[in-house]
Amino acid sequence: MLKDELRKELRTRRNLIPLDEQAQAAERICSLTCNLPVYKEARQIAFYWPTDNEISCMPLINATLNKGKHCFLPVLCLKNRQTLAFAAYDTQTPMLKNRYGILEPDTSYSLLIDSINLDIIFVPLVGFDANCWRLGRGGGFYDAAFADLHRTQSKKLPKLIGLAFDCQKVNTIPIDSWDWQLDLIVTEKRIYEVNKTKN
Repeated sequence: MLKDELRKELRTRRNLIPLDEQAQAAERICSLTCNLPVYKEARQIAFYWPTDNEISCMPLINATLNKGKHCFLPVLCLKNRQTLAFAAYDTQTPMLKNRYGILEPDTSYSLLIDSINLDIIFVPLVGFDANCWRLGRGGGFYDAAFADLHRTQSKKLPKLIGLAFDCQKVNTIPIDSWDWQLDLIVTEKRIYEVNKTKN
C-alpha cells in the first residue's frame, strides 16, 4: 500500500477511538514511559503538541514538568528548507499557531535548544511497525531534523521515541531512503523496540 493510502486508512482508524479511550490511553502511555530507564535519566526532553486525534502527550508533559525536567516543543523552520527547531516550554509559555494550525512556543519569549543537547525526542506518528519504522504526517520535518542530528556525527544522540495508539500498528511500513527508524515506540498496550517487544 502506498504511504498516502496507508495514512488515510490509519487516520480513519485513529479517529474512531472514543475520547474517553483516548484519554485513558494517554495516561497509560505516561505511566509506561515514566518507568523507562532512558526517561528517568533524561533531563531535556522534546515533546509535540497533539493534533488530528494523535495520542496526547500532555499527561507526560505535565509529569515531566512536575519532576523538574526541562520540556521543549517543535517549532517549524521554513527559511531554507523544511525542518524543526525545539523551543523551551512550560505552562506559562506563550503559544502561537503555525502554518498548519498547530500550537508552538512563541520564540520571542522561548529559548531554542540545540537539538543535539536533547536527551529524548518524543515523536508523533500516523502508523508504525514492530521494528519501530514510523509513518509520519507527510511533511518531512522530523526526518529532516533527524538527518541534521546524524550529520553532527556526535557519539551521543537523542533517543527517538514514538507515541501512538496500539491500533496504529501495521505489519510493515513502506520505507524511503530519507526515513529514520525510531529507538522505541510506546503504546497503551506495550513498548516496541527494534527486534524486541516488551509486554
